[in-house]
Amino acid sequence: MEGSLYDRLGGIDAITAVVRAVADRQMKDDRISQKYARTNVDRLIKEFADMICQATGGPCTYTGRNMTEAHHNMGVTSGEWDAFVEDVVVVLNDFKVGKAEQDELLNALAPLRPEIVESTFYLYRYTKDPKYLAMGQEMWNDFVKYCRTDEAYAGLKSAVTKEKTDYMHSFVFAETFKYFYLLFAPEKTLDLKQVVFNTEAHPIRRTWSVSTAETQRRRGKN
Repeated sequence: MEGSLYDRLGGIDAITAVVRAVADRQMKDDRISQKYARTNVDRLIKEFADMICQATGGPCTYTGRNMTEAHHNMGVTSGEWDAFVEDVVVVLNDFKVGKAEQDELLNALAPLRPEIVESTFYLYRYTKDPKYLAMGQEMWNDFVKYCRTDEAYAGLKSAVTKEKTDYMHSFVFAETFKYFYLLFAPEKTLDLKQVVFNTEAHPIRRTWSVSTAETQRRRGKN
């Protein structure tokens, strides 16, 4: 197969048209439209097009926030992610994008999936809302159902067909399992007032004082 995926998709103009169509469709999709409530849609389209351009071998440079920052505290469920992928596939079909290019594109985007387990852990820890615990259980069940192999946990070549890759990303052990464990473990397992995580889920003991606002808030309770 000749040419980069970027070239086979038709370049930045074609990618931007697809992204705009995806955004239009998702803002009308009741399953995920609420995620766009506070979104600057034009900026989203520009950044998502740049991201795809870069991920598919194009000349663009993505300058937006990383996926952890962009989706922090959004609580994206596996069902919402599936809805996102389904909408993307519908639009790709509408634009007559070939099956090989679709699979290659979805595979390129799969590692960009936000750290939804991390977000769910923090949401549950700070709100104590049981819906986030149920959300995490749903994620874990799907993770085991679709990714588990006899040896480990594979990635997916396609979020639509659920076909597995023949490798496992290192972040599965470093991040995913850690947040799943902490989500269901007793709160005393890790005191977030004493420890923080960096973006790669490495724990760092807090050696700095809390903010002035937090100090004043605590004093007000005494």
